[in-house]
Amino acid sequence: MSEANVRSDLFRTAVVGAYDSKYADSDLGLRHAVGTEVARYEIEAAHIIPVARGGRDLVQNVQNGLALNRSIHWAFDLGMLRVDDRPRIATTKEVDNDPRNQWLKQFRGRPLALPDNPRYRPSLSALRWHANNIARPSV
Repeated sequence: MSEANVRSDLFRTAVVGAYDSKYADSDLGLRHAVGTEVARYEIEAAHIIPVARGGRDLVQNVQNGLALNRSIHWAFDLGMLRVDDRPRIATTKEVDNDPRNQWLKQFRGRPLALPDNPRYRPSLSALRWHANNIARPSV
């Protein structure tokens, strides 16, 4: 396993742990432990500032991560969703303009479920960076 993969796995573990194995977009989670030695948490660690754009994926940079399910993670990475300063989820015009994306409207205005420990909460400056550099125009 490469150093980048190990670093990424550690980042994921730290982000999912900070969110107590729940999604930041809904405060829900999904865990599967039947027939396995270790419970699997179907939660992904989304980078707010992507590593390819200078974001960090080190354990001590949990503030650059959000615990999301796969579909929401992809929508966030593609800029269809962003998080404002309140912090609430905002959607883009792309969500309204394509019927296949309209299910994402249910997240519009939803408060982000934050880690209990303020030290692990997402960085507002990183969220602003994502809003300005990745997200498309909001509704």
